[in-house]
Amino acid sequence: MKRSFVVVLIVLFTACGQPADIQQAQEPVGAQAGTLSTTTAPMANTAPEASATYQEARDSAVATVSLAAEKNSTWSTSDALLKQAEAASIEGELDRAIQLADEARWLAELAIKQAETEETLWRDRVLRN
Repeated sequence: MKRSFVVVLIVLFTACGQPADIQQAQEPVGAQAGTLSTTTAPMANTAPEASATYQEARDSAVATVSLAAEKNSTWSTSDALLKQAEAASIEGELDRAIQLADEARWLAELAIKQAETEETLWRDRVLRN
């Protein structure tokens, strides 16, 4: 009896430790044939084009972060980057300030995309009877 219990445990543990390439090929939990939206594809990881001026970059970033806040989907990194951009602009490092503000906007855009995706796709992850 002890021996069969040990064998069962070994089989279970080896089945749980599948290689990463096998795990990636499996269908997501709760997914049914044809029910997943095409929005589950990985988002493009391309940064936005650089803004021409710091004021333009800052205004755009603030507006995008505010929109993300309306969707209850702000990322703390966006606010931190906006503060760093403000500090860089005060120090006269306008290129760096533009870069930081553009990055804050980009992260806020990704937060908005995440919120929009989660609004619908969470249903596919709920276990059903």
